[in-house]
Amino acid sequence: MNTSNTTVTEFIILGFPGLNPKYDGLVAAVLFVLYLIIIGGNLLILVFVCCERSLHKPTYLIFCHLAMNDLLFGTVTLPKMISRYWLDDRIIPFSACFTQMYFVHSLGAIHSIILLIMALDRFIAICVPLRYPALITTKNISIVCLLSWALTFLSMSGVMTHALNLSYCASNVIIQCYCDFISISSLGCGKEEVKFAKSVAVGYAMFRLNPKYDGLVAAFLFVLYLIIIGGNLLILVFVCCERSLHKPTYLIFCHLAMNDLLFGTVTLPKMISRYWLDDRIIPFSACFTQMYFVHSLGAIHSIILLIMALDRFIAICVPLRYPALITTKNISIVCLLSWALTFLRMSGVMTQALNLSYCASNVIIQCYCDFISISSLGCGKEEVKFAMSVAVGNAMFISVRLL
Repeated sequence: MNTSNTTVTEFIILGFPGLNPKYDGLVAAVLFVLYLIIIGGNLLILVFVCCERSLHKPTYLIFCHLAMNDLLFGTVTLPKMISRYWLDDRIIPFSACFTQMYFVHSLGAIHSIILLIMALDRFIAICVPLRYPALITTKNISIVCLLSWALTFLSMSGVMTHALNLSYCASNVIIQCYCDFISISSLGCGKEEVKFAKSVAVGYAMFRLNPKYDGLVAAFLFVLYLIIIGGNLLILVFVCCERSLHKPTYLIFCHLAMNDLLFGTVTLPKMISRYWLDDRIIPFSACFTQMYFVHSLGAIHSIILLIMALDRFIAICVPLRYPALITTKNISIVCLLSWALTFLRMSGVMTQALNLSYCASNVIIQCYCDFISISSLGCGKEEVKFAMSVAVGNAMFISVRLL
């Protein structure tokens, strides 16, 4: 670590920006209950699958890895967030902050990879069922899942090394609820050092690359978009045409496939044109429309994953009640409500962003339009603060509803 100019020994966790302090107790209580549910639910899944030999199958093994990841991520982030709002404990030591950053990004990446493995498992089961027993074995799934953990932890060590090599000698306030790479590296003193560090992170996230790689990035995104379209349309058509798949679980997968298809269509075409044609301009109305669907579809994706988790939880823990609780009608109602209510709720967030005044910078340091990037460009400080407060309150509301 570069300690020659580093004078910071601890960081201050600011928390949700713009949240009124009078809600600190409520936020802490919600986070505490959420943490108890994460611990209890995931431990129950792990113990139940381990003890029930009939569940020693590849699909349930993937759920165990997902449960372990969820348990670890909650343990890494929530206790400090709870103490921040319950005890007003804003201080986190230098080493603890970097440790948290390392696990936050590692576990986040592993979560995405496990979801990919889960999607692949269901894709093979639906589209090539005759080859499923040969391809999806306990041994193969164990190897792939363990490699996802090992290789991700190894690759993320490079990101943390670059952040550690920065000099920290000025602000130590993190405008977040936990330590992450962008928040920490932005506090570095050396401008060139910070720029370089932000660029092993960019390598992972595909942002701010050297212009000579624009064509490669565009080609990669284009192929990715074709895969998203082809794969999800294939799932939707196959499930619709195959009557034996007209079951609640596959209905959930159809909603997830539709969400994935729409999210890719909302974000990737503009990203492709940005790197292929150097088309950096997006009209005002188009940017806000993209923002609305990005956040709506992102929220719906989380809710559908929750429904999927609930489906598997009931199937594992109360199998005798599964046929009565998880019916096609019930799943259809819940999934459709998740779409309708989320689109309605997100209109309030977009209204707040639309009501801001935009008269200065119009540069979005992102690959697509999102609420934070857009609202940060607002001119009125108090207006921006209020809009962000509404967004945070909206997020807390949906957390309570999900609980």
